[in-house]
Amino acid sequence: MWVNGDVLTAPDLDAEFDNIINNAVGLISPLTTTLNAGFNQVTGLLLEQNAAPSNTTTGYVFMYTPNDIVYIAQNGTYRTLGPQTFHQGRVSGLTGSLISNIGSFAAQGYSAVQSGLGSGLGAMTAVTATSSFSVNTQTAGPIVGGRDQAAPFASTDIHFYMISTGLGSTSPQGICSSSPPPTGPTISGLNYFNWTYLCSAKYNVGSSVESIIGNAGGYVRGGNVYPRAPTVVDLLTNGAAIGETDVNIGSYVPSISPGWTMSLFNVGGMTAAVGSGLVVDHSIYAESGLIRETFRTQIPSTAASAAISMGTYHVTVPNLRTTPEFGYRGVVTVGTSGHISARLISYRVPNGDN
Repeated sequence: MWVNGDVLTAPDLDAEFDNIINNAVGLISPLTTTLNAGFNQVTGLLLEQNAAPSNTTTGYVFMYTPNDIVYIAQNGTYRTLGPQTFHQGRVSGLTGSLISNIGSFAAQGYSAVQSGLGSGLGAMTAVTATSSFSVNTQTAGPIVGGRDQAAPFASTDIHFYMISTGLGSTSPQGICSSSPPPTGPTISGLNYFNWTYLCSAKYNVGSSVESIIGNAGGYVRGGNVYPRAPTVVDLLTNGAAIGETDVNIGSYVPSISPGWTMSLFNVGGMTAAVGSGLVVDHSIYAESGLIRETFRTQIPSTAASAAISMGTYHVTVPNLRTTPEFGYRGVVTVGTSGHISARLISYRVPNGDN
């Protein structure tokens, strides 16, 4: 501070001038009003770099350091700026169960996609899971751990998702939705900004998720859903068609499934005739006219009429139709009948896990 009588030298004046110049930012930071550049360029600007942003005020711009992508906050979520290469999110090491109305999940890790990008595809965000989580199809939403809608689900396919707070998240949670990927769940307003598809199942209003894959529910392992013991899911019992016949299994397998594995066997109805035996060729069709598997049951001549079991075959059928379906037929060339039964072993879900 200067006082009357002080002698101001050139160095004094230079120092005071330098103080104003060097501390100009401190004089205006933080701003309390709008800074107007008057449509002039602002050069040499360095964006904030942050590994764990917490500000979701619309218009907040920053560079996320783990992937060097520029984001802008908008309506409670983060969106990328500029062109990016987008991919579908995926999960690794998924384990889970679908019992009654509850889907419970754990995984080694996820790559989550940004929500709200129209196509459901967004810049990848790695999420390291440190705990498991559950989703209840009966909990009205939109809510974490429940549905993404207030109204109860109709009897339909439902889809389970991991959701996270996005950048740097280590504690993902879950939500269920009737919207499949790439649309994904509605999570706006929940302070969760990224999602990863986990699995799908049939939902029955009258008896909950468990009725989809039998009364005991099912297990999720990687990209497969298995019926939970002691439940068996019979898709076809003693089918005797000699012409190609379709079997709709949409009551058990969701439409999004890429395919399923089933065991084929006989529980009665095939008879080896006296002195002639039995020869029957069974075919399984992935779509009309497209044979997936053909196998023969052949029994030599017998001294007496006898009931015959054909053994057990495992067949994986791709989902090539608008609804999960397969065709079959049995052509008997020797003998009297050629019955066949099919039982679900598992169905695939397109979550990117093995």
